[in-house]
Amino acid sequence: GINAEYGNANFYNVTVSTLDDELRGEKVDFIDVLLTDTEGNDYKVAEGAAEWIFAGKVGLYIFELGFDPLRSLGPHIRRLEKAGYRCYAPMGGGATQISHECWNPQWERIVGWMNVVCVNERLPHLLEAMRTITRFCA
Repeated sequence: GINAEYGNANFYNVTVSTLDDELRGEKVDFIDVLLTDTEGNDYKVAEGAAEWIFAGKVGLYIFELGFDPLRSLGPHIRRLEKAGYRCYAPMGGGATQISHECWNPQWERIVGWMNVVCVNERLPHLLEAMRTITRFCA
């Protein structure tokens, strides 16, 4: 079809599913690494993977954060903390922990895109590795 924003682009209908739906009934107990980069839809993807992410069944969860005035990072980080994750992001020329006692409400007003890495606290070796390459708090 023709669309003013996309010119002569072709559009296709696609079937959309969630990670929860796709893995339900499969013989998978744990996901080592879950990476999402869905151009501003990562919060929606997280909801579709809630049975895994928020149940602590993911070792390393990496998502793209698009600072959006309609969506707040704070509640998402709080929910990840409750699920047993520590989260890190690139800040000030390096990676910094942005969860737990390091949370800064000013981060809600940052505009731009970045990747956030959340480490499952049930994996102490992975958590220790992150601590060696990041700053504790900005």
